[in-house]
Amino acid sequence: MKIGIYPSALKSSGGIYQYTLTLLDALKKNFSNELWIFGFHNKTKKAGKKEKKGAGLKKVVKYFLLKLHLFSLLTLIYRVILRSEIKKINKNADLFFFPCVDPLAFLVNISTVVAIHDVQHRFNPQLPESSRHGEWEWREYLHSRTCQTAYRILVNSEVSRDDIIDIYHVPVRKIIILPYIAPTYLKLEVSKQEKNDISKKYNLPSKFIFYPANFWPLKNHYNLLRALALLKEQNIIVPLVLTGNKQEKWGEYDRVTSLIKAENLREQVFYLGYIAARELNIIYKLTTALVYPSFLGSANIPTSEAFYLGCPVLVSDIRGCREQVGNAGLLFDPSRPNDIAEKIYAIWTNEKLRSTLRQRGFDRMKGLTKVNFERKISDIINEFDKEVL
Repeated sequence: MKIGIYPSALKSSGGIYQYTLTLLDALKKNFSNELWIFGFHNKTKKAGKKEKKGAGLKKVVKYFLLKLHLFSLLTLIYRVILRSEIKKINKNADLFFFPCVDPLAFLVNISTVVAIHDVQHRFNPQLPESSRHGEWEWREYLHSRTCQTAYRILVNSEVSRDDIIDIYHVPVRKIIILPYIAPTYLKLEVSKQEKNDISKKYNLPSKFIFYPANFWPLKNHYNLLRALALLKEQNIIVPLVLTGNKQEKWGEYDRVTSLIKAENLREQVFYLGYIAARELNIIYKLTTALVYPSFLGSANIPTSEAFYLGCPVLVSDIRGCREQVGNAGLLFDPSRPNDIAEKIYAIWTNEKLRSTLRQRGFDRMKGLTKVNFERKISDIINEFDKEVL
């Protein structure tokens, strides 16, 4: 049997890129099947200047088709634009995996397995990532069509499964709960020399909290920094290390930078930009705690990374994240800087609490292993082989 995967996520996309690597590793374990990896980004450019074909549709036309909910017409247009890619996939695969929603997932004529990471545009339309520039309609187009056509849908939690069933009326048998695991490149053991080298390279403080996230409004850097400002008013200085891309499309990086200046937090906020996986691993081992104040769930890969590496966790008290964290982290209201500050202070000043959370995090990850992830992927392939082929 021929299995295909379309690793469309770029490194700058954050967690979906990490998820893609994990899924690719799992598929490579199916030695009895032929694995095809399809990458169309370079093939659909000319002279390095033109966009790939799937993005070639004029933005204004796409915007109005979405706004008018002319999804069927949009699908016909994409069938023409992506006809070469569709033909290649149809010819070379029996079952095709998509690490995230993509028009190709419902345009091809073969069975697909598609990961839907969230349907938060339905619950948080007030956020610009869910509403501006036709984003709500675009997400709705992708999710609704995917739910209609996919052979199986991968979700990270029971909350996501229930949301998809309620909103898109998907049969429960089509949905596979596959929780996030820690990326396979993470190392449990990091040498003292490696830690010293990274600390020196980025001039890191001896103690800090850590937030790895691109600068999207939904990631809520703003309220995290307001919490640090409240602590500073009480003469409690908590350094913060940030990593991730600026994502200037939404203007959040500039808004956060302005707040840092206004609250005079420049001496305690360290922005490292996008860093390599090896360095990210080391920073987890250096930090006092991971803080993750995102407005959206339903689960987050950095939480799993932190649990795996023995890093205490503070995370938003929202649907999905509660399920992922259980009693292994401190929960706070992401809309209330006072609550964020209170939880940061608790974990910052209490080593016994940090030790307890580390152990609970290890316990939380016992069943969320690479082996179990690979087994579920293998089960999907074997079930398809029996049912369809």
